[in-house]
Amino acid sequence: MVRGIRNADDFDFEKSVAWENHNAYGIKKFMYFITDDSFKDISSSNVRKAASLLDAESFQCLSKSVHPKVLSATLEKVLGLQRLYMVVGPPGGGKSTILNKFKSQSSVVAVADTDKINHKIRKDIEHILGTTDLLGYSLDHPKEFGEAVVTPWLNELGKMIHDSIKPGIRELYLEIPYGLQPGKEIYRYVGANVLYIGCTRETAERRIRDRGTPQHLVFLDLIPDREQSITICEAEGLMLTTMDSEKDF
Repeated sequence: MVRGIRNADDFDFEKSVAWENHNAYGIKKFMYFITDDSFKDISSSNVRKAASLLDAESFQCLSKSVHPKVLSATLEKVLGLQRLYMVVGPPGGGKSTILNKFKSQSSVVAVADTDKINHKIRKDIEHILGTTDLLGYSLDHPKEFGEAVVTPWLNELGKMIHDSIKPGIRELYLEIPYGLQPGKEIYRYVGANVLYIGCTRETAERRIRDRGTPQHLVFLDLIPDREQSITICEAEGLMLTTMDSEKDF
């Protein structure tokens, strides 16, 4: 029998486990793996508890405790979902259009647009950073901006997830366009299932201008495109599905 030991408490517990398995099943040989000190505080009970709470502290615990694939399985089980997706892609890529069609065609699908979180916490972040130009500040001071935003953003994300899961909901799509962006890596908090929805750059630029939001053009250079998303997901062991909004749907 193969078992793991994190600390002295585990060692004492394993003595009773070995005795019970020997008496009940005749097992005589046991192999123990001793954890590295950096992982000694990780426990499945703490992970399940964090997955049910989903506040900023819990998200941080999950990101440090398990791989995104394990996180996906844990969140889906705790939340009663068949699948939890992080939806990424550039502005003008067609994410909202396709996700709304998913939702309209199935009663088991819920969609959560995290851009609403950005609007909700905007005033607080402006007060913390002392500026109303949050886009400019985020580009010039990404580290400081991230530190100011992460806790309130994660707290609101947890609330949004819980609010989105109504009776009968089996699939939840979290629209987080920059979820794969280096320095953000939101998959550390919501798991390994990634849906990329995009189009050609020319089409995205046209759509952005047509809807009167030219300030969003800068994000075409910041948010990973399809090829970059594939590279990131392969490197991080994430499960990626891609859709071309001009063709696939």
